[in-house]
Amino acid sequence: MKRAELELTIKLDKLYHLDLDTDLDIKKTEINDEMIKQPGQFAWYATLNELAKNKVQTLKSELELLEATLDQKTRRDWDDSQGKMTETSVSAKIKMSPEYKELISRYLEAQKSQGILSVARSAFEQRKDMLISLASNLRSELDSDLKINKEKVANTIRKMRNN
Repeated sequence: MKRAELELTIKLDKLYHLDLDTDLDIKKTEINDEMIKQPGQFAWYATLNELAKNKVQTLKSELELLEATLDQKTRRDWDDSQGKMTETSVSAKIKMSPEYKELISRYLEAQKSQGILSVARSAFEQRKDMLISLASNLRSELDSDLKINKEKVANTIRKMRNN
């Protein structure tokens, strides 16, 4: 069952289209291929997560700089007709500015992307554990099948010798 909510588009330095449903899927019949591609997939999502963290930090710095710039401009251009200048009124004027609204929107979107990519990174750690467990179980089943086949062959040879 395909889950559309796990198909994402993340905007970092460029747009990345991700399908976690497909990328996290494990095909038991292709366990060797799944184990081979796991490190690369983990590295990809971990790298995207680090890029997202960097973008959040960059936007946070830009936001702080914009706030300081708008604070100075607001205080410099304050007109008595706007009422008494208070910290609350200056802060409100800054937060209502179009530049601030646009940057805060980008910052919140970057935080959301970072959160999603952190979850994806953790999911790939769990996928690794699942692959190890699954491979171990398959090996045990194979060893058991081989033991049964050896016993079957031994019994067949014994019967042939006795005849």
